[in-house]
Amino acid sequence: MQPWRKLTPKPNQLKYDMESLLLFLILALVGLWFMAMQAREKALTFTRRACTDMGVYLLDDTVALNGLRFARNRNGQLCFKRCFRFEYTRGTDFRHKGTVILLGNHVDSLLLDPDIDNSDLEIPL
Repeated sequence: MQPWRKLTPKPNQLKYDMESLLLFLILALVGLWFMAMQAREKALTFTRRACTDMGVYLLDDTVALNGLRFARNRNGQLCFKRCFRFEYTRGTDFRHKGTVILLGNHVDSLLLDPDIDNSDLEIPL
């Protein structure tokens, strides 16, 4: 091999590198989607149990992702902070909003509608 000659990638090699990169990106997106579904399921399970314990009704039996950002947990590690919104009722015709916050894979807090009196409810955490 001559030292002054530049090495150029072969066309087939570049094609395989692009395919590998595309496969890696697809797998990364699938992994992120799977983690998001696990977090949503955890938030929904916690919200169902909390509503049952408080004696209120979870409406539509669902939670919706309201916010996603990076935050530090209690150990100082960087993780996702996910805020999920839900609606509940106390047996009346009125819908009230609540929020459950996940920090990483752990439930951080449960917030109820501040416009109504929730002082008689015991919020489980």
